[in-house]
Amino acid sequence: MNTLNENKTYYVGIDIGGSHFTVGIIETSEMILISETVVTYPIKVGISPSTFLAKIRCGIQNSCSKLDELPNGIGISIPGPFDYESGTFCITGLSKFEEFFGLNLKNYLCSNLSGVLKYPKNIHFLNDADSFVLGASFLKNLNNNRVIGVTLGTGIGSGFFSQGEVLTSGDDIPDGGNIYNLPFKSGLVEDLLSTRGFLNAYNQNFEKPSNSVEEIAQWAEDDFEIRSLFEHFGDNLGSVLRPLTENFKADAIILGGGISKSFFLFEDSFKTSFDAVPEVYTANNTSEAAIYGAVLHALKKQQNLKQLRITEQFLLPNRIDTNSSNDRYNVYPTFEISNGFINYGLNSLIDCLPTKGNIIIDGYIGCNWDEFIAVFSGILLQRNVEHLTFNIAAAYRDSEEISEMISPFLGGDDPVFGKIYDGELNDFFSRELLSKISPKPDILNIVYGCGSNLTDWDGTLIYIDIPKNEIQFRSRAGLFPNLGNIAVVDKKRQYKHMYFVDWPILNKHKESLLKDIDFIVDGQFFDEYNWTTGQTLRNSLSEITSHAFRVRPWFEPGIWGGNWMKENFPGLSQNVPNYAWSFELIVPENGIILSKNGIVMEISFDFLMFHDSVAILGDAETVFGTAFPIRFDYLDTVNGQNLSVQCHPTPQFIKDHFGEKFTQDETYYILEAEKDAKVYLGFKEGTTKEEFKDALYSSYHNSELMPV
Repeated sequence: MNTLNENKTYYVGIDIGGSHFTVGIIETSEMILISETVVTYPIKVGISPSTFLAKIRCGIQNSCSKLDELPNGIGISIPGPFDYESGTFCITGLSKFEEFFGLNLKNYLCSNLSGVLKYPKNIHFLNDADSFVLGASFLKNLNNNRVIGVTLGTGIGSGFFSQGEVLTSGDDIPDGGNIYNLPFKSGLVEDLLSTRGFLNAYNQNFEKPSNSVEEIAQWAEDDFEIRSLFEHFGDNLGSVLRPLTENFKADAIILGGGISKSFFLFEDSFKTSFDAVPEVYTANNTSEAAIYGAVLHALKKQQNLKQLRITEQFLLPNRIDTNSSNDRYNVYPTFEISNGFINYGLNSLIDCLPTKGNIIIDGYIGCNWDEFIAVFSGILLQRNVEHLTFNIAAAYRDSEEISEMISPFLGGDDPVFGKIYDGELNDFFSRELLSKISPKPDILNIVYGCGSNLTDWDGTLIYIDIPKNEIQFRSRAGLFPNLGNIAVVDKKRQYKHMYFVDWPILNKHKESLLKDIDFIVDGQFFDEYNWTTGQTLRNSLSEITSHAFRVRPWFEPGIWGGNWMKENFPGLSQNVPNYAWSFELIVPENGIILSKNGIVMEISFDFLMFHDSVAILGDAETVFGTAFPIRFDYLDTVNGQNLSVQCHPTPQFIKDHFGEKFTQDETYYILEAEKDAKVYLGFKEGTTKEEFKDALYSSYHNSELMPV
């Protein structure tokens, strides 16, 4: 073992290919690959997921055992299609990793490397070609250059690098940074510029059989005709890269992969394709470069870790002393259930689950799925339960297809207007891809994510619910994309997207699952999760319908907000400028806190309406269905600004243009007022429509309060 400097840090790097993977550890203060930790492991064709995962785990443990210090994390270079953010295999239609579709590699490693890594969750993935160009550019000291990296192996991989960053989009590079699928001659680039393409060309022209480019290269040194095959290859490669190099304004090209070892045989023909030849380098070791790139990527990802939530509001406690609630105002009102139980922690939930067969973990958008599944899987590992986890997101339709499908409901560039999507959750998924997420025999299979029940697996159904106020706090932190992995950077637009598309279809899905839920989990927590059975949930909903109850309020500051609530509602965070709203009952955004012996969990108000809307609405249910038509809140302007003007459309207009079932009529009750308070009824005398319109436009475009 090595005696290591305590100031040094270490990262594991892994390069995964179709026929092998290589593990190595880098000391990151000096970025030195520790040679004794570098080991390459073959991958047999048709290897089972369980065997592959075990082999990866053992390879990491083997390299880490050669150190006296635990590495901080892992960077993994891996070919696509792959969900690099969640760590999920998405490969389909190829000859490699076909049985791995939907399998979550990140979750497996997080759960299985406790005691091997300092931070088991610190695992990050990058495309293999991008890892190569990132690592090779670092090793060649080209960090300040514009570089195109190309790997010439089983296929042809490509990456574009500039000023320390891998680029995958832009006018000067192909889509995704990929060149393998560009048209070339009578087919695609990869048809000719790959091991497969090279061997096809050789076997069509020469009688002596071979399935090795390296072997053919040895013959070419003494055979002019065979050498001409390499020269033709170089000419084709140059023809492909010349326009890309000119468009990208590349300073250098770095070649890697098995065929690059024979570069001396096609260097001249390659370079003659260029008017101005950029610097051309070959990587001494492609896997080593990819390992460096993967670790560099992991280091950057670790530096840019996202906040989990952006808000000054406190997270709901796991336990509440319901006997000491504040008489004046309780920010955590609870409903004490008569029957059933509420439990604390996933250990107790897993006690109730099978150790073989299938578990379906469905739930709502905003759930921190990676965190939940890592904890869940880690507990199963401690119990020696062999299991695989599959991410339903692998079966989403192409994001561009989904965006086109929902675009008519998102109101274009308007920041507020939209129309409620009238489709179903299964619109977002490919039925073919869903069928590829298949359980394996004789182990415990877990499929998770929004819509997991669409796999039609038979098994135990767990549903993770999460309050919509918490969803919005996580949205502000950029913790999750919209359904379909649609990234919406602007958080106001993400909220609009959720309101008009995600929430309505997930509510339909939730309603369809209610009768079948075996266990329900409160997903707003991060470390431990409170839960109960589906039967306790349904019994509790029935009990609530025959009692008076109060939902959990939530609070937000605003431009006109005051400080009355801040001073008079105990339990509120004081680290905000004001409070404008207390959302006391705004469905579907509020939740109900169930309590049993001090252990609490929050469920969405939607569940109550889905369970028995007639008991809540009476005869009005025929008009409103499962939509609760009343909302009320506190509006605080004490020592604040003037309240905004409210304008609402007619019932038919809001139905036709927004997809809402009813419009909004407002009544204000003044509960407390300062001595000099004023209420404006209508407009000041002499105000014209034109003046009012101009004031509205000015307020909107200049972000200013409208003059009274």
